[in-house]
Amino acid sequence: MREMTPAVERLVRLMILLPKHNHPLWKSITDDCGNYGEVTNMRWFVGDAAKMWPEGGPRNLAAAVLIGFGSPSEKTILLLGEAILRLVPIGDARPGPRAGDAWVAQATAAAVEVLAQGLSRDDVLQEAKAHWTLGQN
Repeated sequence: MREMTPAVERLVRLMILLPKHNHPLWKSITDDCGNYGEVTNMRWFVGDAAKMWPEGGPRNLAAAVLIGFGSPSEKTILLLGEAILRLVPIGDARPGPRAGDAWVAQATAAAVEVLAQGLSRDDVLQEAKAHWTLGQN
């Protein structure tokens, strides 16, 4: 089994902050993105990414995160905040949207990083030569 890259590990760590799949958060995410398959497959993709197998596991998780959390509703943001803050004692206080907003920003950034790092150095150089200024005189 290959070792997780820092970007993959960051994304997996963010995902395991979320509650189990019977939590109302997951229905809200599905309602937001309209893609039941991607949302329900996220739990499998987290495991695949953590094992770094199959090869596409991290990319599958990254894509699912970008689809599922691409345009979250206020309800989803609040549910995310509540889910994340369940891990720390906050007494009777109700969490606001900040924790949910922060989670979405961090998770989508990590997902983009996973996708960007999924290309080999040779592929990056080839793409730069073929479509960007590296190949032009």
